[in-house]
Amino acid sequence: MGLFSFLFGNKTIPNKERGTAVFQSPEKKIGSVGGITLTSSLVVKQFTEEETRENAKENRWSYEPAYRQVMGTVEADPKQISAMFNELLVAFTAGSPRREYGVVKQFLPDGTWRWPAYDAFVLPDAEAYYQECMDEIKTASLFDLLMWHKAPELRGLYTEMTADNPKLTSRKKADVSNALIAAITENQHLALVQRLRDKAIAELELPGTPDYKEMRELLCRRISSIAYETHRRSQRMELANRYPMWEFFVIANDSTPEECIKRKGKRFRYDDLIWDNVPCSNLRCGCTAHTVF
Repeated sequence: MGLFSFLFGNKTIPNKERGTAVFQSPEKKIGSVGGITLTSSLVVKQFTEEETRENAKENRWSYEPAYRQVMGTVEADPKQISAMFNELLVAFTAGSPRREYGVVKQFLPDGTWRWPAYDAFVLPDAEAYYQECMDEIKTASLFDLLMWHKAPELRGLYTEMTADNPKLTSRKKADVSNALIAAITENQHLALVQRLRDKAIAELELPGTPDYKEMRELLCRRISSIAYETHRRSQRMELANRYPMWEFFVIANDSTPEECIKRKGKRFRYDDLIWDNVPCSNLRCGCTAHTVF
């Protein structure tokens, strides 16, 4: 029984000819209007790998320009960039971000590529974050330094530094940390503080070092955002004669540019130059446009 069948009591209908499965929920009454009963039924289709690859061809017209636009700014082996396109398009069509990240890691292994846009938008934040972490480590108490470790590590540290003390009965991190602090001498206290601070600083990722996991995620998201906007814009343009006004839309967060926040909810004609820069260049912004009906 499939997941949808288990959760929602849906019927599983095999399609032997195409090798797919369709999950269809029973029709349910959702209301009535003017004596007419309204019903709904959810249908979810699982595509085979072959079908997904076939469907990917239909997405190529909007995805390929987005791919070339973004990957044209990436510093990597051109052969790998070219070879990656088809597999990334299929992963995009499958709707699987995890698969997209895996494709990028396969064709562009960590350390073999750089993305100047990532360096410009993300690394400055990383430098500020690094300094915040350094300040926090330098002023942290022994208890705080201990609490950054897992319970097994704390119990091992307790055993190492307090051999003559009774065994611990509690497994809670706070209890182990307090027991350790109470058992050691003042000199041990100072030495342990310095030891843990040095360890924490050594484990910090140096500013200027790309986080390739994050970089892969932002790269895939950037290509997808441009591809989606290209597709949606073509749909909006079909209605432009009748509905010429578009509304600027963005879900604001800490990373949203101030300019996009100011434009949120404002309306501009479809031929306004503002739409040439949507989505904007900020890698963490998801600004787009909606047709005003």
